[in-house]
Amino acid sequence: MSVSAATDKKIRAAMERLLNGEPTRCDGKLTYTNLAKEASVGYSTLWKADTSLLTEFKRRAAGSDAPAPPAVTVVGKLTQQRDKQAAKITRLRAEKAELEELVRVLKHEIAALVVDNEHQQAELERLRARIRRLEGGNVRTLPQPQTETDPMNGGPDVGAPA
Repeated sequence: MSVSAATDKKIRAAMERLLNGEPTRCDGKLTYTNLAKEASVGYSTLWKADTSLLTEFKRRAAGSDAPAPPAVTVVGKLTQQRDKQAAKITRLRAEKAELEELVRVLKHEIAALVVDNEHQQAELERLRARIRRLEGGNVRTLPQPQTETDPMNGGPDVGAPA
């Protein structure tokens, strides 16, 4: 909630008069009630004013020259929490998308490995069947290397000058 610009201006002017010791409508004590009287506004209207204005009045009335801390309202805290949660949700959604993409890639790799494994199993079974046939007595004679006199085997050529 806030007050109009004119009311805000009246409260600020009244605050300056009170703090300077020049009140016109009250006894001069630095209280919120006197601030409301000096500004010619109701006490409830004063509380609708900007919270930083009231914090400034309280700080200056206490004699502190330190700058007023920024006013943190409940709405501000809730906004900060909402923003943090929104950022966290955005980050989690991005991580979820990355994980879903990784799962998709891994599924394709697994499928490729399954097909490759099936091919290797079939090849292994074919080789085992061949070994069984060879062990069963159906062994053919393997070609033997030719003799040294064979020109194809590095031997001397028949009829060639020596």
